[in-house]
Formats: sequence, structure tokens, C-alpha cells
Amino acid sequence: MFICLSQEKYNIAFLFYVGHDYTVDYWAFGVVLFQMVTGELPFTGMNEVDLFRKITKCKVDFPSFLQKDVEDLLRKLLVKRKKRIGCGSDGGAEIHRHAFFKSIDWDALYRKEIEAPWKPDLSPDISGSDVSTHVDGSIFDVPLKKLPNEVNEKFEGF
Repeated sequence: MFICLSQEKYNIAFLFYVGHDYTVDYWAFGVVLFQMVTGELPFTGMNEVDLFRKITKCKVDFPSFLQKDVEDLLRKLLVKRKKRIGCGSDGGAEIHRHAFFKSIDWDALYRKEIEAPWKPDLSPDISGSDVSTHVDGSIFDVPLKKLPNEVNEKFEGF
């Protein structure tokens, strides 16, 4: 199993090299959900060592504006050394049953019967003609820019 996470989403299992399983995904979900509802990360640091120290030692500060259900879910997802929600015998069903998700009909969601609450505006051009293409055929959504020579030199031989 390979998981790609930014440092802010690292779980203690990653930091201490003690092995990990799907439960780190629930931790990462908690970090992403925290960021979505607060606009901030639950852990920040001046450098990598400070960040990792805070992940392993510090408690999360929850803003007072959070609704009770979301704060409860976040507290249960961002558990460091104990079993977090979703890690028991019921697995992810425990998360599905949490009060935060009470309005979701999971069966209808799985059958793709629920209309998205928001859809991105794809106009004016949905043909893709305004998307840049790299020399290898991969697509970029921003035009490619040539980097200054002093920057390119740093990556020489990479």
C-alpha cells in the first residue's frame, strides 16, 4: 500500500515508522475535513521538526464556531494513540452512522442518485482547447512558462 500525503497530514505511524494500515486514511480524512471547515490546518510548524513535534505531542485546538457534530467527528478522527472512529469491527460504517452525516442516504449515494449540491461552471469553453499540452502529451491546466536559467541550473542532472 502506498499513500501520498503532505507533511501536515502525516500520522504518528508514519512519523515513528511503526507500520500503518487503512486507519491512517481516517486520520488524513480528519485533517482534510478540519481544513475544509476551518480554513486552517490542525497542525502547523515553523519547520519540519516543529510540525512533527506538534503532530505527536500537541492537542488540536477546535474553533468555537464549529458545529457540535463536526467537532465531535473531528475529535474522533484525529485521535493519536487510541482507536479512532472507523477502526472498530464495523469499519467505515461507524463513520457513516455519525451524526455529522445523518442527512446522507449512503445507498442512494452509492447508486449515484444524489444530485451534486454544487457543479463547477465549465463555460465558456468545455472543449479543452484552452488547456495547454506538454510535449509528452500530458495536459496542464495552466500555460507552461520557461523558468529563469538560475532556477533551471538548480535542477540540472535531476
